[in-house]
Amino acid sequence: MPLDSTIIYTVPVVLSRLRLLSITLFKDHYGTIHSGEAGFLVEPLETTINVFIPVGEHAEKLSKLEGRYVEIEINPPFFETSGPVNAEKPSIALEPPVPGVPAPHYRLVGVFKIFTPLWGVFECGNLRFPLTGDVNVENGKSVFHRGELRIDVPSWDEWPEKLEVVKSAWIEVRGVRFYGYLPEGSKRGETIWSP
Repeated sequence: MPLDSTIIYTVPVVLSRLRLLSITLFKDHYGTIHSGEAGFLVEPLETTINVFIPVGEHAEKLSKLEGRYVEIEINPPFFETSGPVNAEKPSIALEPPVPGVPAPHYRLVGVFKIFTPLWGVFECGNLRFPLTGDVNVENGKSVFHRGELRIDVPSWDEWPEKLEVVKSAWIEVRGVRFYGYLPEGSKRGETIWSP
């Protein structure tokens, strides 16, 4: 019996437990906080990433947690993927600036763990976020794909009944702009991971 369709089609909330190093609050002309930009430490890489916090209430709560570990949902809206790649350890690098875009973008190498034919979890140190795609048949094989990413996986009817890692591979994620949300009140899915 294959996985329940609710599990397959519901992309879960995935939490990262990161140390909050700093936060800058952005206010409107009335003084109301509408968003923020946070610096988080990714371990064990000892790399700092900038994360845009688009919800004012979340940014305000984070401003009281500087120096502490925070469980946060990292959900980058746009990025490109490729792989599998030949790698032995995770890495994060700042990409060259995009003209007219002041926000930093990153290139990451990490492990992508596929749980269903439509999504999995990307891990780069203690930074984690969901990654969606699709399984198609290419040259007679079932392949999980997204952009340039291609990973051989079982056919739809061969997936296990319970949620577990079906396949994992090192991949590259490029052009990443991080967005972060506090998990309370999330209605998008079930948390599958909270380190």
